Amino acid sequence: MEVILNRAQAKIKKILGKIADNAVHKEVDTVFNKARTESRRAIQSQKTAQSQKEKWPTTAVTSLHPLDVSNVFGIKEGGGGENPWKLTQDELREVPKNLKSILADYAVATGGSPENEALMRCRIDAILLISLAAQKRAIARDSSSSILSVQFQCETDMRLPWTYDYKRTIVSGTTDYSLWYETPLEMECNLLVVEAKRKGASGYYQALAYMAMLHHARKEVRRKDVSVYGIATDSFTWTFLYLDNSGKWSGRTYHWGSGQESLIISMIHKIIYQAASLSKQELEMSATNIAVKRSLSGNSKLEGFFHRKNV
Repeated sequence: MEVILNRAQAKIKKILGKIADNAVHKEVDTVFNKARTESRRAIQSQKTAQSQKEKWPTTAVTSLHPLDVSNVFGIKEGGGGENPWKLTQDELREVPKNLKSILADYAVATGGSPENEALMRCRIDAILLISLAAQKRAIARDSSSSILSVQFQCETDMRLPWTYDYKRTIVSGTTDYSLWYETPLEMECNLLVVEAKRKGASGYYQALAYMAMLHHARKEVRRKDVSVYGIATDSFTWTFLYLDNSGKWSGRTYHWGSGQESLIISMIHKIIYQAASLSKQELEMSATNIAVKRSLSGNSKLEGFFHRKNV
């Protein structure tokens, strides 16, 4: 910042070089000196705040009691109505043939072995990634489509300053998957997925906690749409969650292997499509609204809350 101020001051003084009035030159110097002082104070304040945050205790999302999640983050059950779960005829999808084949191969190759976390992870990988790939292939000829910017990423670290149990803390954790969409100036996220560590485990309160963190982060950077989807799954039972703009949530559960496979695929497709729609909105906004521009740190504003690993 000081480099910019020095250059600006030099340019102005060069322009004013022919003016003999010393008072004018002193006034220019005074203004820029004040600007430098304020800049240094702001930088120091940021460093102090960051230093204080680093000293705060850390609270793991997994340590939160399931019944405390709603109270801790100020969210309530009962939001969204039927809208998030209503599937129109155009939104219905069949299970891709290659996905059926892959899951069948998994079943043959692992037949009789325990359905543990590693196997569940393989199944979830296949279902999520093939669903997104199918949508991208469907519009591959349209290079301008916003869905091309949508991507799944694994293991997203989250850190959010929060007040818990009447104390300031850093709530932290790692989601197993997150759905990101990219504009030229921002990275955004509207879906978080939590993998159950064993078959039959729910994990949806943990997913809700991560959703509430993302919901808060999107509000902090003043996004118009701060709604968030979540999925808690063991690859067989799929619980879809939705947190609306007002902080109210609702959910639907479907079971793979009981005739609801197409509903699961359709819901994943619907969420991906919404991410693409949000991406298009951000693209349009970025051309006219300075609020979506990168922060001075060089990172998108949302990335201050969430840290995506390179995998």
